[in-house]
Amino acid sequence: MNSRRVAMTIALAFVALDGALAQARTPRLEVTECPFASQDWAAQVKAECQWLVVPQDRDRVDGPSVRLFVVVLRPAQTTAQPPLVMLHGGPGESALLPMVRGAARRGPPRRELVIYDQRGAGLSEPDPCPAYPSRVQELHANEVLGSGRSDALQRIARECVASMRAADLAPGAYSTTANAADLVDLRLALRHERWDLYGASYGARLALEAVRRDPSGIRAVVLENPLPPGPESAEAPMTTQFVLQRVFAACGRSAACNAAFPRLEQTFLAVFDTLSRSPVAVPAADAGSQRPALDGAGLVNGIRRLLRSRDGIARLPLLVHELQRGDRSRAAREFVRLGDASPGRPARASFWLVQCYDQYGPGYRARLDSVRSSVWQPLRAVRDNLQECPLWQTRFASAEERAPVVAEIPTLVLTGEFDARTPVEFGRRIASTLSRAYVLELPSETHGGQPMGCRAAILAQFLDNPERVPDASCIGQMPPLEFLTRWP
Repeated sequence: MNSRRVAMTIALAFVALDGALAQARTPRLEVTECPFASQDWAAQVKAECQWLVVPQDRDRVDGPSVRLFVVVLRPAQTTAQPPLVMLHGGPGESALLPMVRGAARRGPPRRELVIYDQRGAGLSEPDPCPAYPSRVQELHANEVLGSGRSDALQRIARECVASMRAADLAPGAYSTTANAADLVDLRLALRHERWDLYGASYGARLALEAVRRDPSGIRAVVLENPLPPGPESAEAPMTTQFVLQRVFAACGRSAACNAAFPRLEQTFLAVFDTLSRSPVAVPAADAGSQRPALDGAGLVNGIRRLLRSRDGIARLPLLVHELQRGDRSRAAREFVRLGDASPGRPARASFWLVQCYDQYGPGYRARLDSVRSSVWQPLRAVRDNLQECPLWQTRFASAEERAPVVAEIPTLVLTGEFDARTPVEFGRRIASTLSRAYVLELPSETHGGQPMGCRAAILAQFLDNPERVPDASCIGQMPPLEFLTRWP
């Protein structure tokens, strides 16, 4: 074989090797079929579905990878507007299919929309512990409560982590830091120089972290009901008090509510004290048994459930008042029913992996103790939901990962007046280190409002031109919440 042929053979071998390496390299995109392609609504948009393949652990370049399911909706016409990425909440709770379906039913988008499932959520692969939700659901179905439930949850967490390690899945690879790195990889894989981000709840937390780590790749950001970096779950007693104070103040501004339930804050504190000393028995439906009595802790638990919805908040003053000087048995029965209500399908294991990595650690318990010492007495026993975190993770977010995000990117922060999970104070705290942030409070809104009406109009004008302060005058026309003042 002459030297020219040898050289050509070697060159072809290198080309083939480079092609093989390109296929194996991460991150990369792999085209796949859309699971919704046969649905009627899917015909209204041009949807492209792909897998984003990224390293599971970026500290192990030769380690396993994870696949994130990505949907790109193309606009009907070419536009100068950058793509918009819609980030779901959770973590671990997918909203990909509802987001895609909702966007498709509005017709072809005006700009490219990118929607994907974060690692450990929805269609992404792998699910770090597929059996976790059903095993937790069994505890509720079997009415496993108190210390027995806590012991069972710890056992399930240990088994989940053991199964992950056996499958070469690293618990520490599930965090907001990892999710933000995936988002940067997605932008680069799709070959976008810049794009806009829209995130709600945990999606807003992820968007904020992307601002920290990829500022040159982001034109504008919408943070709806946002979570700040750090141990915000430790502030649950305080956020509950913030919203209760707003509910009581709103009742005071309503002529009908104030006339029916004056001095509502004092009533709440007095009712808690009374129930703590003398719980109200609630008869069961069958005469042969007795349901748990309503005590002070049950009152707080029921109120926190009421704060999740507008309808619940509208009933809250009436129920608290009735416990003091009305139909105590009926009101107590309602609070016990709230405490017994099914919490719905439990979160995936990825929820706890991310939450624990992000929030737990040396400063978490100190922050929780500090918060509890400064709130109303009834709220000091609000349950710490992260007690299993030392089982889920062995390392936690660094000081850098928990630090406030400093940026000059135009940012719209939308908060809800009665949001007990991510209160107005969170939005203001986040905006304090963002030099171009606009914070808007939507009256009567709770957590996770729909982008309709005034909210949708503000969103649209901000994303069309984030350099201009959005006109939020429509907020003044939003009606206040109407409280119930008598039993239906």
